[in-house]
Amino acid sequence: MGWRGWVGRNEEVAAIRERVAAAGRGEPGVVLCVGEAGFGKSTLLETALAGTDAVVLWGTGDESEVDLDFAVLDQMVRSAPIDAALRDQVRAALTGDPVEAGAALLRVLDGLELARPLVAVVDDAQVADAASLQALTFTARRLGADPAALLVATRPEGVDRLPPGLLRLVERSGVRLQLAGLGAPEVAELVQLRFGRAAPPAAVDRLRAHTGGSPLHLTTLLEELSYEALTGPGPLPAPRSYATLLVSRVAGCSNAARRLLVALSVLGVRAPLADAARVAGLDGGLAAADELAARGLVELRETPAGRFLAFPHGLARAAVYEDLPAATRAALHRAAADVTSGDEALRHRLVAAEGPDPTLAAEAVRHAEREAARGGRRAAASHLLSAARVAASGPERETFVLQAAVHLLAAGEPLGPWADEIAGFADTALRNLVLGRQTMATGRFADARRQLETAWAQAADDPDASVRGPVAALLAVLAIGELRTDDALAWARRALKEAGPGSARATALAHGLAITGRLGEAVGEMTAILEGAERPEEAADARLGRGIVRLWSNDLEGAEADLGAVAAFSEQSDLYANINARSYLAEVAIRRGAPAEAAGLAEAAFELADDADAVWLAPFPAGVAAFAHAVVGDVERARALASIATALADATDLVPARMWADHARLRIAAADGDHATVAAIGDRMRERGWDRLAEGIHHWRGLYTEALVAVGRLDDAAAVARQLGADAAACPDVSVRTDAHSAEACVAAALGDDERAERAEDAGLALDPAAARPFERARLELQAGARRRRAGRRRAAAELLGAAARRFAAMGARPWLDRCDRQLRACGLQPAKRSAPAPPAALTPQETTVARLVADGRTNREVAAELVVSVKTVEHHLTRIYAKLGVRSRTELAARMLHGASAPDAGEPGP
Repeated sequence: MGWRGWVGRNEEVAAIRERVAAAGRGEPGVVLCVGEAGFGKSTLLETALAGTDAVVLWGTGDESEVDLDFAVLDQMVRSAPIDAALRDQVRAALTGDPVEAGAALLRVLDGLELARPLVAVVDDAQVADAASLQALTFTARRLGADPAALLVATRPEGVDRLPPGLLRLVERSGVRLQLAGLGAPEVAELVQLRFGRAAPPAAVDRLRAHTGGSPLHLTTLLEELSYEALTGPGPLPAPRSYATLLVSRVAGCSNAARRLLVALSVLGVRAPLADAARVAGLDGGLAAADELAARGLVELRETPAGRFLAFPHGLARAAVYEDLPAATRAALHRAAADVTSGDEALRHRLVAAEGPDPTLAAEAVRHAEREAARGGRRAAASHLLSAARVAASGPERETFVLQAAVHLLAAGEPLGPWADEIAGFADTALRNLVLGRQTMATGRFADARRQLETAWAQAADDPDASVRGPVAALLAVLAIGELRTDDALAWARRALKEAGPGSARATALAHGLAITGRLGEAVGEMTAILEGAERPEEAADARLGRGIVRLWSNDLEGAEADLGAVAAFSEQSDLYANINARSYLAEVAIRRGAPAEAAGLAEAAFELADDADAVWLAPFPAGVAAFAHAVVGDVERARALASIATALADATDLVPARMWADHARLRIAAADGDHATVAAIGDRMRERGWDRLAEGIHHWRGLYTEALVAVGRLDDAAAVARQLGADAAACPDVSVRTDAHSAEACVAAALGDDERAERAEDAGLALDPAAARPFERARLELQAGARRRRAGRRRAAAELLGAAARRFAAMGARPWLDRCDRQLRACGLQPAKRSAPAPPAALTPQETTVARLVADGRTNREVAAELVVSVKTVEHHLTRIYAKLGVRSRTELAARMLHGASAPDAGEPGP
């Protein structure tokens, strides 16, 4: 900024440079810069970064691209100094959801292999696309030791558009800079720089008041004024408006230059020179472009794709565009439609429309339907809102706006300024559907149910039957959340009979059938729906329902196939399906013995829900992530996530949310060996009737039984074990039957009936170990080995304990592995060598996970992909691991892990 130097903002510059320097030391962070238009946000960032050695990836929001997913990220990736193959690979990932795009950004970090810090800048974030902001937030959360920082600049009205997760990052460990207008000393310095002499204090104060201290207004005004005009008596001759000052500059241009400039303003902040010249009606625009560039009105950029024109500031584009007469603006948009294509051409035609245009509205609706069919809900909403501008009547306009709102809410987007307007719309079924869905997102489910029941009553007389299906589906979801299974089944079946868009119909039916124990019936119904599905959305809904039930039925391979397909389809289309699919995929990973992978999947799903402020969806992935961390012994992280899940469950009062929160806390207490807490949580779950649900949903009654025995409540333990045994006998799930035999043996041993205990253990051990699943099988082997050891049968005990230890080691289940070691030592035997045992307690849980994966033969890139972090972070962890363990290579690390030390004794759990 300025003519020969930077004025003011020294503290802000220092804060940004310190944040970048910290990133260079492996301490990544976020800077949020907030200021009114013209307050120098862009110049501040440029000036601060010019004093660093950082590699900068710059992306600028553009009002014309605000609905184009990943537009800002695409700018960054295009400018990244990475090889072409990686660039193409990463850009290809920018068609998925923000989680996939964020993971792709981590690959950019790896591809750069920098010794210098990397800074990603989002300027004009108030008009940046939501998908880019969400992906950047995900990436910022996953930075470990990466030399990277994220700088975001926005006007005040743009703060509410930022993902809540990004704002929380700023609050916790970032820097927030609130820019005010320049003070009198800075204004005086600007005058000195401009004229080479000082101005009287009164003139400085008048100039500051006239411009509000805006650096952009100040510099533009000082360009127009003489020193005498500035310091002379009377009002300042130039007006306060930056737009008027800029337009006065444009007036001095040639006719061709003016035509080129206004054509560019219609095309956007930047456009190919050739397109701008065609819209302007010029045979060639290079001379006019040179003239505009010489006057500082545009920048002429040479790129491999050709010459581009760009405004130096979004305000400049707005000033030129808003100065155009309405008729001229419409004519130029019609010309722009001729030089562009697809959605961009349609946008220009819509803006050029001078009144209602049913034909144009119908075309926009067709574009919306096409986008919705491929899962592009944000783009569909944008087209519908455009159709609303040219609707033939008020009711039709309201319908288009409401249909757009349905897409926005399904994608997890806030309604923003439309929320107040929608509340004033005519009282229709579609309006109440939107209001009910919006209320659900805030966790106010009683209010949401009333609004949706009103919508259903209104829909009975509505000629547009397409609203009934989505309303019934949401009422089914609410009934599932309140464990009203009969209502859930009834609403789900109503929803499936209705036409129109909307997901969760089949999923709600699957939930209702499954929680009443009809798992096989649920799989059959989902398969039938899938085979008859006519739209991809219907198929994804049935796959999600079937994948969940397959998981609860112990068909992990089938569940993974179904849920993976849903996650890929729902990335952009449905937040509910996306978060559920990812969370259940994490649960699949836990059950097949990969808790470290599960933790990464579940935390990514939680971050997605958190960024969308989806209060009602976040407890599930938070609970799964807590469970996964508890298995590997990262109890601190597990407790933090369980606390989040509990708080969100309290806020929503949804039964599934409470189930996941309680289950996570029970698993954490079990990993800690805290029997009293396990028993107390199990008591609460039993009081709430959750023991009547299929055990395959939550494996908890086996652990509960053991805890009841440990605290001396043998009668209660026997009752729970009998109920679990009866339930297991009625289902083919080998993992549930394994838990049931374990519970029966635990009670029998406590009652002194060793013969019965051994029969139960042998029955469990005779089951297929693979179908029993690693955690359940290993717990049974640990229990049976410990009982045989107490009976003096050391060799039989050692065989069982060694098998359990190998399974726990393969999972990285450190707390349980330590218990096996203690039992082996009690046998008078050394613990068996481990393929991936718990390392010394000096390693952090994250270092432990990295060490295990590396010792198992994974490359750094494979470890990074599994944990959803960058390779740089893995390398940082390895450096610390090598130092702590005194090893110098991966081979030595594998050997050290093979002979790893046990953690300190935390007390033996169980009877």
